[in-house]
Amino acid sequence: MVFEGRKKAGEIEVGLKQRVADLGRKPVLAILWVGDNQASAKYIENKKGLGERIGAEVRVERVEAVELEDRLKKLVDDKNIDGVMVQLPVPGIDPDKVRELLEIIPVAKDVDGLSSENLRLIATGEQEFLPATVMAVGKIMDEAIREVGLDIERMKVAVVGSKGMVGKPLVSQLKRFGFEVGEFDLGDGLELGEYDVVISATGQTGLIKKSMVKKGVVAIDVGFPKGDFEEGIDQVASFVTPVPGGVGPMTVVCLFENLVRSVENE
Repeated sequence: MVFEGRKKAGEIEVGLKQRVADLGRKPVLAILWVGDNQASAKYIENKKGLGERIGAEVRVERVEAVELEDRLKKLVDDKNIDGVMVQLPVPGIDPDKVRELLEIIPVAKDVDGLSSENLRLIATGEQEFLPATVMAVGKIMDEAIREVGLDIERMKVAVVGSKGMVGKPLVSQLKRFGFEVGEFDLGDGLELGEYDVVISATGQTGLIKKSMVKKGVVAIDVGFPKGDFEEGIDQVASFVTPVPGGVGPMTVVCLFENLVRSVENE
């Protein structure tokens, strides 16, 4: 089965539109964007489109890398803004510095869920906001379990890219739910044949080969703009997320779920 991410996201969008109407005002999302990465441009376009459809306001600000910290500080102090995020990746800034900058965003406005405080809350089960991609993967896993009939008591899950911004909180969430989780990163030997579900979030095109996974695997591909799984993975997988059209649309709608909830929680 090929998961139809756009269709599922559209179903969630209907409910979000009603929730926004019930708020009595437009929730406001501010996005800071450094550089001109084409994948980022597509994601931002999708966020603006979804925001418009559900009645939310999306403010996108192009900034230089040297301006990012100052602009972040100003935005998080703006009482008219409900959610603040930095569009990743951020060219020109070391990844460790990017993580440091994300700490500027308070938990209540961290709708992308990437600050260390949010990650700590995830690990303890007290999370304010799950990272949008982690939430998206969770919803997709629920669909896969229903469609494929996996035995959740015995299900083994592999996360490739387990130390990354997506992989780390994803591993924490999966373990909290009691799943047996295999953690893999680039440079590791990818022995994935025993896993029922393989989730890859490395951004390395074609990294996961058909020969690495077992017949009937659930393949969840977080890669973009091209997939981490090689073409033809659907020949061996029982459930697969396409790229594009799989995890991406779900991630965008999950971001707005967090945004709406940030206003509902006021």
